[in-house]
Amino acid sequence: MYLVLVYALYVLLSLIWFRLLRLGGLHRLRVPGTVFLTFDDGPDPEYTPRLLEVLARHGARATFFVVGERAARYPEVLRQIAEAGHEIGIHNFRHTLNFLSLPWMTARDAEEAARVVEAITGRRPTLYRPPWGALGFVDYLLLRKKFTVVFWSLTMYDWQATCTVLWLKWRFLSYVSSGEIVLLHDSGRTFGADPEAPGRSLAALDAALTLLREAGVSFRFSSLSEGLAATARGERIPDPPRRLRHRLYFAFERLHHAVLRYTPLLGADGLLYLERGLYSGPPLIVRGRTLLSPGDPGLNLHFNNELLFSALRNETTTLRHMIQLKRLADQSLRLLAHYIAEYAPDVRGVYGLSALHRGIRAFGFHVLPTRGTLWERISGAYMLWLLGFLHPEGMRRLCEGGDVIPRWVALSREELEARHGVRSVERSERSSLGPTGPEKPTPERGGGGG
Repeated sequence: MYLVLVYALYVLLSLIWFRLLRLGGLHRLRVPGTVFLTFDDGPDPEYTPRLLEVLARHGARATFFVVGERAARYPEVLRQIAEAGHEIGIHNFRHTLNFLSLPWMTARDAEEAARVVEAITGRRPTLYRPPWGALGFVDYLLLRKKFTVVFWSLTMYDWQATCTVLWLKWRFLSYVSSGEIVLLHDSGRTFGADPEAPGRSLAALDAALTLLREAGVSFRFSSLSEGLAATARGERIPDPPRRLRHRLYFAFERLHHAVLRYTPLLGADGLLYLERGLYSGPPLIVRGRTLLSPGDPGLNLHFNNELLFSALRNETTTLRHMIQLKRLADQSLRLLAHYIAEYAPDVRGVYGLSALHRGIRAFGFHVLPTRGTLWERISGAYMLWLLGFLHPEGMRRLCEGGDVIPRWVALSREELEARHGVRSVERSERSSLGPTGPEKPTPERGGGGG
């Protein structure tokens, strides 16, 4: 009985250490402009060749964590992966939970899978990912002698039967950003997975990468070894200098976003967070036309303040800062228009209360005065404080530039779609991605996995 309790505690502490705290192993690579696609549980004779075609069409390189017995069963598919220039790691010889075997047996199982891959491809794998991301402390100490242990920072939950193509597409577009290690699957033949799930994953990935290119988002999709080499060369996303008060504020803001379930676009690289609900402000009327009335379904737009802070601290000139923000705004609004067209059919418009409204008319937004309500005054005071808090020179420089009084900004659904590139033919293609159905609750970024 005591041994069972001790082992249960060992399992719990291991999961907390590796999965919750992300200590030990590789969870993310802070390489600028680069995303790392990884695929587990293959090779699969049906889905892996189709996945290779999708990756080739988008010029993407990926890392495949293969199951040893499946590699031995489908050696020709494994060779296709290697010949296409992708990286191959291992995922045990059999897809079994590491906590169900002794640590030295796990190490022997991994070594057997590595020998199979080396015999087929002529190259010994150096990367190891534990099935379901479950790894004990002793497992890690044994495996790290021969392999780099890899986890992930963003999971797509793509093995589940309930995930539609459309949901998978917008989960990817919402949370993907530079440095993310994305967990996907090219086989559905493991315990708990839907056998047809990889087909939906392929369709969603193809659609997402196509839209990223159309929106002007220029991510590189590289293998993990390429990312490790870039990190060794010193290629790293810079961290702006932050005082303790900045760190505490952004920790609070991340918690605030999580609790209220704001949806980002492009994760940490995106300019916007979306709050979906019923509009509760004053009627927003432009030239006799009502854009939004109280009770209308809408999207409340929130800026990614952490990204704005980084841009203000890292850019050396005001011109470069303005160019960067314009590029981010163009990308974000293009994605936002598609998000509404495909995933929010009831939304009538987008809106926000913002002090950053100078120049926003260039993107089609209408700028409207506030009514002086108590909520507007409190929100406005907070925004002005936040601008001074984020800007390296405080409020003085901001006030020198002109009007910083908070105002309503709004754009109707029709204006957004027309101005930012959602064509009628694109809207008609939504059916090929499957019905949206009721919106699925947004899961956590790092959970699950196979």
